[in-house]
Amino acid sequence: MADSRGEEVRQSALALYSDGQKIWDPSDAWNVHKRTGIEAFAFRYCLEILSGAESVLNVGAGSDLYSWLPPCTINSDLYFEQVRRLPRAVVGDVGQLPFFSSTFDVIVCVGSVLNYASLLEALAEIHRCVRLGGHAIIHFESSNSFEHWFSMHWNRAITLVSTVNAGREDKIWVYSPRFVLGTLENLGFRIK
Repeated sequence: MADSRGEEVRQSALALYSDGQKIWDPSDAWNVHKRTGIEAFAFRYCLEILSGAESVLNVGAGSDLYSWLPPCTINSDLYFEQVRRLPRAVVGDVGQLPFFSSTFDVIVCVGSVLNYASLLEALAEIHRCVRLGGHAIIHFESSNSFEHWFSMHWNRAITLVSTVNAGREDKIWVYSPRFVLGTLENLGFRIK
C-alpha cells in the first residue's frame, strides 16, 4: 500500500512539474508565503555559510534562481524542463543524486522537494553528498502546519495529503518536524 501511495505522489509531481511549470507560482498565496519565509531565513542565517562555500548543490532547483545562492551553485532537478534554462544544470533525483560522495560544502533542499520524495532516501543522499563539516539547508511541508489542524494529518510523523498547488490537484507527503529532525540526527547531521 505504501508503494502505491508513493507512486501517487510521484505521478502528482510529474503532472505538476515535468512540463516546466514554475515551482514558485506568484499567483499562489501559499507559495509566495513559503518562498518569502525561506528567503528571509536564508538571508538571516545562511549567507555566511554560503559565502565561504566553494561547492553548493541546489536540489530540486525548479526553474528559478535564488538570489542568495552563490554563482558556483549547481542546480539539480528531477525534470529537465525545470532546469534547462538555469546555469550549471543537472537532471537528477534527490533519492539517487548523480554526484560523488562528499562533493559539496553546502546542499540546499528547499520548497516541497522532500514532500515528493522518500524522505529517508533523500536525506541519506544529501548526507552522502555533503562533505564532512559541510551544511545542509532543509525545508519541508509540515504536518503541524495550520492547514492540518483538526484533521487526521495533524502532527503525524508522515502522512499523505491531497491538496491544491497553484490551482492544480496535488498529493504530497507531509512530516512532523520531530520526525524529520530525528531522521537527520540518526543520519549523523547536527541540527543548528
